[in-house]
Amino acid sequence: MPNIKPYLEGLSFDDEALRLMGEAFDRAQQLLHDKGQPPVVRELIAKAIIVVAAAGERDMDELARQGLKALGIGLDDVA
Repeated sequence: MPNIKPYLEGLSFDDEALRLMGEAFDRAQQLLHDKGQPPVVRELIAKAIIVVAAAGERDMDELARQGLKALGIGLDDVA
């Protein structure tokens, strides 16, 4: 799975936050049954996760949920 780091655009996070964001990014793509999402989809997910993490969120499930929400998708839509 792609890494979230290319989407950080100069933002800095500690190692734990980067790990959680990366896991959330991977999880959101898995929930979409990822078979190679277009770059714009990965970018929207990543940027939403980064915004929420920058506001202090550290729950991986919530970060993934917010990444999907940026696409207009709720967890009930992919479960």
